[in-house]
This record gives sequence, C-alpha cells and structure tokens, in this order.
Amino acid sequence: MKQNVKIKVINIKAIAAVDPDEVAHITDENIVETVINSVGKAEIQSIKEILIFLIPSLVKKNILNSSQPIILIRISEDGRNVG
Repeated sequence: MKQNVKIKVINIKAIAAVDPDEVAHITDENIVETVINSVGKAEIQSIKEILIFLIPSLVKKNILNSSQPIILIRISEDGRNVG
C-alpha cells in the first residue's frame, strides 16, 4: 500500500513550551537533531487514495457489495496524542 498510496509530509504550526530549568535526558546529538528537524511536520495520507486502493480488493473478496454504493467508515484513534 505504501507504494500505491503516497505519504505526504506537511508543515504544521508547532507551539513548544520550553522550560529553561529542564534537564535534558537525551544527549545523543543525532536524536536531538532529528527531533528538532521534525518539529512542525506531520505525515498524511489521502483517504480517497486509500479507498481507491482498497475497494477493488474488498469487492473481489465479496466483502463489499458492488451494487451497494454507500460505505460507512469509522475513523478511530491510534493511541497518539493529536491536537
């Protein structure tokens, strides 16, 4: 699916509350640099592209009925905190 449904990286507004008295627990420079470069970025996938990829397979397996044009979708959380 990753090859057929591309993941896009977008910039988001990041608000960081920095405590100057906080002691750093991560000292590996590569990790710190990766985190700093990742702040304000998010990955997204198009639900439309995901459905275009999935529906033919679900119809072929008789999970979806091609004569019923309405699909009910439930979007649930994955456990991450998202604001």
